[in-house]
Amino acid sequence: HTAYRRQRQMCIRDRLEREGGQVEKFQFLNGWGASVANHNGSYGGDEGLYELAEINPNGHIIDDSIKGWLTFGEVDAYLREIAEY
Repeated sequence: HTAYRRQRQMCIRDRLEREGGQVEKFQFLNGWGASVANHNGSYGGDEGLYELAEINPNGHIIDDSIKGWLTFGEVDAYLREIAEY
């Protein structure tokens, strides 16, 4: 998971604990961000998968960007894409 660690160093990150897991919020140098969730209430969290939502430069989640049941590799790919907007 070196690529993921490298990506995390290029942004500001917050980790919030939730019941059955956590939410990590990323803020990239380009102003965009993402929320990555893995907990009992997230899409796929009860199956060990992740939910991702894009956060625009104004700090708002883009509703139609929410994706669930993602693997770690898929999350990594989406984070890289968002960081390059």
